[in-house]
Amino acid sequence: MLYYSVVFFCTTALFLTLLEDRFRLWVTVAAAAAAFGLSLLLGMPIGGWAKGPILSRQLPVILCAALNFLASLFFYRDNPLQKFFVGALAVVNFAFADFFIPVFLGALPFSPAGGVGGGLSVLLYCLLTLLWGLVLYHPLRSFSERGVSGFLIGICVLLGLLYALSLGKLDFLFRGDIAAEKLLVIAILYVLLAFCFRSVYQAGRFKARTAGEQARARLLEAETANFTDLRSALREIHAARRESEYALETVSAMLAQGEEDRIPEYIANARAAVEKSPVLEQFHSDPYLNAILAMKAAFCQQNGIAFSCNVVTEPSPLEPMDVYVIVSEMLTRAAEDAAQTADDRRLRFTVFPSENTLRFEAVYSGSLPKKERLSTKGKTLSQVWETLFEEQEQPDDLHGLELTRELINRFSGSLSLSGTKREIILQAQLRF
Repeated sequence: MLYYSVVFFCTTALFLTLLEDRFRLWVTVAAAAAAFGLSLLLGMPIGGWAKGPILSRQLPVILCAALNFLASLFFYRDNPLQKFFVGALAVVNFAFADFFIPVFLGALPFSPAGGVGGGLSVLLYCLLTLLWGLVLYHPLRSFSERGVSGFLIGICVLLGLLYALSLGKLDFLFRGDIAAEKLLVIAILYVLLAFCFRSVYQAGRFKARTAGEQARARLLEAETANFTDLRSALREIHAARRESEYALETVSAMLAQGEEDRIPEYIANARAAVEKSPVLEQFHSDPYLNAILAMKAAFCQQNGIAFSCNVVTEPSPLEPMDVYVIVSEMLTRAAEDAAQTADDRRLRFTVFPSENTLRFEAVYSGSLPKKERLSTKGKTLSQVWETLFEEQEQPDDLHGLELTRELINRFSGSLSLSGTKREIILQAQLRF
């Protein structure tokens, strides 16, 4: 025996769980509670007015599904066919349970009379609703923003077939044990329904994952383009050094022309120009690594960041290009973050080897974003469900370090981001 209050509650719960609401949580819950209350108020009188045992049992549930469907037109984002599907599924589930539960209780080795039978009926119906909620949660959420499709029209036709089977309208198709054969066919159709939804959902996930991998490949290509900029930086450094050589030739020409009194002023001006240009500083003996450090130092100077570094990369079995990648990505991330702070901008970068390890560390001004705490304030019910049931993606605190993470994984190293209220520490360690 199924209680209408339980059936109405499960029907309303399906709408709340499977559809994406428009407004805040309490507005959606209030609308669902109103539909549930109206179903309780009008369900029994309408069932009593209906003629025939089947219609009198089905009409209250159809009313409840219709009231929730009408509410969903205003309070949920999904297209009308998706909303109709959820209501139709609730009606079909009740029709199936109304056929299956008496068969199940009759097959038990004991007499499920009274409260035992009622409790088992409620439990089985709630489990059926929970099963479909779990099966359809992700598929309907994933395609909630799509319009009416031929796939969903076919699914609704399949629901109509299930409904006719559950009500016994197609019993003439069976020749043996009608109950057993009908139960087998309904089970196969239910499995087919779940399979279709899950297949479409997994196909969509695969397509999204493939698109993500393609985007990542394009990102890596863009990262390699940074080293083209590095070559430009080297040319700039060479040009600046040629200017220094030109300054020496100019001094020699002044001496030859007897203009010794102009030499001190010229040297002072040239020295001031050199001191203002960090690209002429010698940070490392490796010209490519020195160019990376010099360009990041120039960026820091332009953004008012006090830059200092101490880079020792040998001895290390790491390829020079790998070192260039890690230093470039870490300094780019650190410099861009430090440039966003209000005042007292600083960046200190160190690289130092130890036994079987090479450690990169950037300490710079800034503060880590606070992690969002679980709260229902200002959220929709869909956002609450996502917090509870979706696999939460951790915020990508290490964005901009994709190639570095690849190298870290290759060398079984570690990459971490920590800090205090005023400083952030970005650290990478490779083990050999």
